[in-house]
Formats: sequence, C-alpha cells, structure tokens
Amino acid sequence: MQYLGQRPTVTDGGHFNGFWDHLIGRYVLTTPYPETALSFMKAQNVSYLLIDQTDLGKYGAYSKIGGDNNNDRFSSLPLITSDPSKIQETSKGIIRLYEGGWGVDQDILYKNNKSEIFLPGPIYDKIGNPKYSSYIGGVLLETTKDKNITKIEQPTGIFIYQGKQIKIPMRYAYYKGKVLDFKSGINALFFIMPRVYQSKQGIKIDETGSGIYLSPKVLKSLFAQLYLLNDSFNEYPSVKIAHIEPNPFVYSLNKQGISLGNFLDYHGFRGPIKIWKIEENNSIIARPEFLRPKGTYAEFDNLTFIR
Repeated sequence: MQYLGQRPTVTDGGHFNGFWDHLIGRYVLTTPYPETALSFMKAQNVSYLLIDQTDLGKYGAYSKIGGDNNNDRFSSLPLITSDPSKIQETSKGIIRLYEGGWGVDQDILYKNNKSEIFLPGPIYDKIGNPKYSSYIGGVLLETTKDKNITKIEQPTGIFIYQGKQIKIPMRYAYYKGKVLDFKSGINALFFIMPRVYQSKQGIKIDETGSGIYLSPKVLKSLFAQLYLLNDSFNEYPSVKIAHIEPNPFVYSLNKQGISLGNFLDYHGFRGPIKIWKIEENNSIIARPEFLRPKGTYAEFDNLTFIR
C-alpha cells in the first residue's frame, strides 16, 4: 500500500505500535458500534478502508487482540460445506446439512412458545484460552425451486450441549447479495455462497454448496456488516464502496461467462479486495485518545463518539 499505492497506512505488518493493533481490532474491525470506527478513522485522518479475503481467516486473531480482559470480542468465522451425498429430497425441494464443529462464542438464550433454551459461552483461563461446553455442529438449510428460481427457507443451527443435539432457528440468511429476515430465531445469520470443485467431468458448481455461520456477536461487527453483507443493514451510510478487486480465480470464471458473485468456496474461501471511501460525517467526534501510542484494553469504551 505504501510503495505501490503511495498511501500512508495507520497499521500494517511492519509497524511497532501494538496498542493501535488493539484499537483497530476493537474499535474498527469487530466493533458493533459504527460510531467508534468512524471516530477512530476521523481522528487518524483515514480516507480509505481496505479489507481483503485473508481477514476472514484472521478474525480469531484480531478479535482476540481487540478483546477486553474478559475476551468479549473473541470469535471466528468458520467456512462450512454441504456434502452432496447427504442431501435429502423433500416434496418441495432439498435439505442440506452444512457440517462444522466449533464453540459457541457467548451465552445464547432462546425462548419460544413452549420452552427456553440456554447454551453457555466459553470460560477463559488466566492466559485467555477458551474452554467450551456448547458447540455448533452445523446448519440445516432447505431450498425450493419456483420457476427455476431458488428460494431459501429459514436456516436452522444444530447445537450440541451436554451430549444432546439442539436445533434453533436462525433469524437471517444471506443469498445473492440480499439479507433474508425470517423475523424469528436467534440473531445469527447464515451466509450462503457457491462451491466450485473439480470432478472427472471438469469444474462443477454448486450454487448453495458452502456457507459461513455468523454468530450474533460476529453479525454486528464492522467486518461482517461491510465486507460480507455490503452494508445491507445500512449501518455505515458515510462509508462508500470505492473499488472492488475480484479474487483472481473468481475473475477468471467471470471472464468465461460464469458469474457467481464476489464470494465463493474453491479450496477455501475466495473473496475480493474491497476499498471504501470514508466520507465526512459532522455528527462524529474525532476522539484524540485514538492517537495515543499506549493505553489499556477497552479503555475508550465509555467515551462519547457522536455529537
């Protein structure tokens, strides 16, 4: 960015200001509060924000760096796939099982008309290592066809606690650039994407073959809201997309007339470089505290960021 793009950077792989890594992790990438990210960028005179596909796999690292003393931001964004051999046909369509296996990142309390379900989040030891007692084992998704148009039904999370399998509906799904709100379930989202794989007959495309589980905690983050969901919830109206650079593999498919969107699974997650222009927002306060080279974790949480 500095040499080829001729742009100074706030944080990068070669700087020595570890406190700013914490600020980026907490108040920008994982923040559920847009005003903190806008305040940080205004204080630092940031003109552009850049995120690329590697930041999905790094979510566990910078959410750890951005956490407080209780690791409140720590989570991950697992890519999960559907096994074609386990697809179930129904009278309306098909049901897929996307299999995973990772810890529940915070307490979940789900109430319906008949019962109340509680799933505990992790307990951390003295050095911040999590110990899980509840897990999400996968996602069930039914799709139907109407005049060759795929319709997405409400996804269901499959959780494991005390040796029991517990199914909980998820409120949101994201498919082909749109958020689908089913108005009930836990505030989690299933991000559906194509899976491309090689077979003896050549490249095969499964339009709903893979997905990403966004927990209620991760769903609120800037990374999820901007990079994955394209600000579908309108949380960042003053952050405007300036450039999208497709992943080289995705670009090659597009050149062949195979348009699958910006995200897909081909031997792992493939996504674009996205760059946003940060427009002036007079309601945001540029907190000078964000320029300090040293501080403590989560020190600025209680500051005022909006006029």
